[in-house]
Amino acid sequence: MRRTLCTIALGFAIVLATSHAAPPPPGWEERQRAEVCTSAPPEQDVRVTVRELPPARAGVRSRIAAIRFERALELRYDAAFGRTLGIASIPRLGLLLATDGGYWLRLPPRASLGRDLRTITAVPMVDPGRPVAQSDPILGGTSIVARSDGGLVAYDLAFCGLGAKPQPHGQVIGASVRTLAIASPFHVGFAIPLARHVLAGGTIGGRWQEAAFGLGPATRTVTVGPPLAPAPGAGRPEALAGWDVEGGCDAVRFVAYRGSTRATSLCSPDFSESTVELRGDVGVHVTRAVPGRAGAMLADLAFPVTAASDGLVLTAREAGRFRLTMLAVQSAAYREDPRTR
Repeated sequence: MRRTLCTIALGFAIVLATSHAAPPPPGWEERQRAEVCTSAPPEQDVRVTVRELPPARAGVRSRIAAIRFERALELRYDAAFGRTLGIASIPRLGLLLATDGGYWLRLPPRASLGRDLRTITAVPMVDPGRPVAQSDPILGGTSIVARSDGGLVAYDLAFCGLGAKPQPHGQVIGASVRTLAIASPFHVGFAIPLARHVLAGGTIGGRWQEAAFGLGPATRTVTVGPPLAPAPGAGRPEALAGWDVEGGCDAVRFVAYRGSTRATSLCSPDFSESTVELRGDVGVHVTRAVPGRAGAMLADLAFPVTAASDGLVLTAREAGRFRLTMLAVQSAAYREDPRTR
């Protein structure tokens, strides 16, 4: 297997070219940019106050060695910009949080966040509609946003920056979406199938519903139905996330109980113990060093969860205030499968 170019064609076709393939035609990038990008709207500096919670009050109890608490911050800002819905870490942009007011809130990268932060940046989203949920990034910097009318759109933030236009991605039926997550992101060095790696959760008539789906055309219909794996009889599911964690599977479901939230391992429909790792330009079959455990208890949290991405847990119950809990999450290790040599 030889792979020297992986290009995301907006509209979500994945183009894999070999070393012998012709390069993209002249002007390809300019045409692509004209289709999916526009000039970034004007930015606004927003004053913010930051409070760091002492570890004893952070409310994190890890249940497995692969998850460790680092720190927790509470941030307050002008509520006129709306309530935060999700979080995406984008190279060169930092942390981007969509709000139900139709803004991107831009924060410094995780490593630079601290009590000395005085301002954040608010940028109007291009044609936001009424956002209700935001996914973590997929394919290097695309974040999917669900709207109140069930529409799914995708913003290619890595390619366009904050001038990304929403690209139609489909329509959700069967529930009001509350959470979006990426169960199998495109890991650098891995050739992971891109068939079904977006997870959605929501409610209808008080019942929790879920779906798993992949990238597709604007005409895609996503039907949300019974949970992808048995949900607890007690408790209220709140959010999904894509944690490919040692000791669990490739996703996690956050379930609220009275006074606490439990993070429980979830195996996505396409979860597999084996995959292909790219070493240079050669594909090597590898197998998970520790078998995945569905239903494994990962952590107990003494706070609600709105969304999670790559060890960042977002809590946002109202406009103008949110909490970021930072966890060190050890990704699952893979070993070369001797049966494929």
